[in-house]
Amino acid sequence: MECVAACDKKAVVHGMVEEIITLDIGSVILTPGFEEYDAKLKGEYGFNRYQNVLTSVQFERMLSAAGPMEGMSYAGVTARKPKE
Repeated sequence: MECVAACDKKAVVHGMVEEIITLDIGSVILTPGFEEYDAKLKGEYGFNRYQNVLTSVQFERMLSAAGPMEGMSYAGVTARKPKE
């Protein structure tokens, strides 16, 4: 349980259960860069206003095999790969 105590964001919740959410996704915008950028400086993208706006570091963690989604990216509740 040391990970719970060490996480400042309180992101580790061992009692979570699976939840299926239906989303209507209009677009995905990827803007990777060489250096980490403070996304709060570009308010028009909605970082910290919309749940689905991520920084490149957050997106990389999501796609990591050791991350919260175990390296998988899903499109909606059908669990199919996003269109390329």
